[in-house]
Amino acid sequence: MDISFVTQRMYHCLAFAAPVEPIVVICIRRSLTQGGWYGFVSGLGLATADALYGCKAAFGLAWLTHLLIGYQIWL
Repeated sequence: MDISFVTQRMYHCLAFAAPVEPIVVICIRRSLTQGGWYGFVSGLGLATADALYGCKAAFGLAWLTHLLIGYQIWL
């Protein structure tokens, strides 16, 4: 099996598995029009926002769990 065939299929699978959200399209557009550095910085902003949303969800669920354990007898 040719190695270029394997790498080509890996790129196809990666492109298919990548989520296409509006902000990802903005990162791709900035990378193509303004250069790789702008796309990289946009990607860092995207990753930071996703991390903050994840922390917000995790801490919110921890707060809800703590609240429900406090009312365990009544529930």
